[in-house]
Amino acid sequence: MHRHLLLVLLVTVVFGLSAKGYTQANLIRNPDFTLGTQPTGVPADWTIFAGVPGTDFTLTDERATVGGVSLKLIDQYDDRS
Repeated sequence: MHRHLLLVLLVTVVFGLSAKGYTQANLIRNPDFTLGTQPTGVPADWTIFAGVPGTDFTLTDERATVGGVSLKLIDQYDDRS
């Protein structure tokens, strides 16, 4: 019984690790910001839940890795961040 269970587990792990072309679904839409922005300036498929006066954001190519675009958060007050 234990040998059978161990064999099933071993086969499952081996086939699971060797599956070619396996990609995990990304749960965030537009994670690399390459779809641009909405008319409001918010990145496409993103939502702002709260904003604080003196803070802003922009899409930029500074420090971008995937897709060549990154989200830059801007804080105008040095003593509040």
